Amino acid sequence: MFGRANPDEKPIRGTQEYDRLVIQAFGDLLASGKHATNAFHDVLALPYSKDDILTALENEMLRESSKERLEWLRAGSILLIQYQIGVGFEPAYPSGADPEGFPADPQKRAEIIANLKSEVDRAQVFARKSELEMMLIKARTDALIAFKAARETYRAEYGST
Repeated sequence: MFGRANPDEKPIRGTQEYDRLVIQAFGDLLASGKHATNAFHDVLALPYSKDDILTALENEMLRESSKERLEWLRAGSILLIQYQIGVGFEPAYPSGADPEGFPADPQKRAEIIANLKSEVDRAQVFARKSELEMMLIKARTDALIAFKAARETYRAEYGST
């Protein structure tokens, strides 16, 4: 009686089932380790659009009763800032390249970074965009959590609306 008549059909956008599918796909991407956490990646590397992922995370936050899972979802929304439009196929590292390949000697490391100035400048553009985006996402999730708390208080006093 419940669910889709054809289980092979994709869930409909805006449903809880769709939101959970989107969150699972994003979580799988993060867990895969394919993308360095210390770099910016192109939004096209995401399994769904950035807006769909953020909306799904926010919808699930509204449904969530566990404070721990609520914080987990909120942290996931912040991880979206790593994905920016225009990064391209190669990740953009703030240091200009993957620091794992840098020598331990600070002098040699500084020389390499100096030679990567254009890559550092490129990453700085994405870093600034991600800082602004983080402020927006935090403001959205703060407002969402405040709304959820007010709704719960209202329901406790006056019943469900």
